[in-house]
Amino acid sequence: MTGSGESVAGDRIYYAAEKLGFAILVDEDLGGSYEFDQLIVVRAPDGTLWAAHDAGCSCPTPFEDMSWPADWTEIKQPADIEPVIAEWSEYLPEVDPARSRVRFAVGEALR
Repeated sequence: MTGSGESVAGDRIYYAAEKLGFAILVDEDLGGSYEFDQLIVVRAPDGTLWAAHDAGCSCPTPFEDMSWPADWTEIKQPADIEPVIAEWSEYLPEVDPARSRVRFAVGEALR
């Protein structure tokens, strides 16, 4: 598990979440076959919720340039996910199944 204040590479959280004590609650990808455009929400070992968005072609690994917790957004209330959703799904209509799934999962996780 990662301790408080300890920096961890984002791709390690994505690919080894359980080993590090994280749980991936949301993993949505809007990318095509040779690209990724992912939003994930994780529950950290201390029980807090965090979200991240990353996009790119198929060459880099998702979240490889992100550090924990500096490049992640803490989710304390449902409204905290909105800027992450907006960045991730800027080309989707406001009412969209992907956006709805993320909002629903975050709401349930915060209960």
